[in-house]
Amino acid sequence: MEAFFAVPIIPQKLEPVQAFPGIEHCYTISQVQAEFNVSPAALYHLLHRHGIVKYCIGKFTYVPKAELDVIFNAVAL
Repeated sequence: MEAFFAVPIIPQKLEPVQAFPGIEHCYTISQVQAEFNVSPAALYHLLHRHGIVKYCIGKFTYVPKAELDVIFNAVAL
């Protein structure tokens, strides 16, 4: 009877979404706020809305330059 209710265990391996591109190809959160003149709340919602990955290394949080440049250059047009 218990065989009907048994759930097979499937091991799942979590893989990172993207590899870290390197510090030279990233902005810190404070650099983004200063360069694009955006508030912390607006930046937070922008990152979540577009699904941009943040990388926490040490005490700094990095965001890829390429993804932010595309978003902010598209808004400026």
